[in-house]
Amino acid sequence: MKLQHIEAVARAFYESQDDAGRWDFEPELIKARFLAYAEEALVMLQEYDRMVQLAGLEHDLVRSDIATSCRVNPRAKQHGREGAKTESAAEVDEHQLN
Repeated sequence: MKLQHIEAVARAFYESQDDAGRWDFEPELIKARFLAYAEEALVMLQEYDRMVQLAGLEHDLVRSDIATSCRVNPRAKQHGREGAKTESAAEVDEHQLN
């Protein structure tokens, strides 16, 4: 994480206060507090982004797995048993060859 990003967020937090003065003239103690808030906020944002990416990947994997490996048993359709057990794609292909 770049220091300039942390400082930009710290300045934004500081300037959002009603009684904010000029950042450049604030004591280092005040700046340090806002820099700590900004760094923590950016760390939390990175963690959130990772969680969203992982959730998206997990969702894509589940959808892909369902689409490729789980199909309705074609024999069940022939005999009117729509809710019958599902078969793997390989088993479905074997039935279609017979």
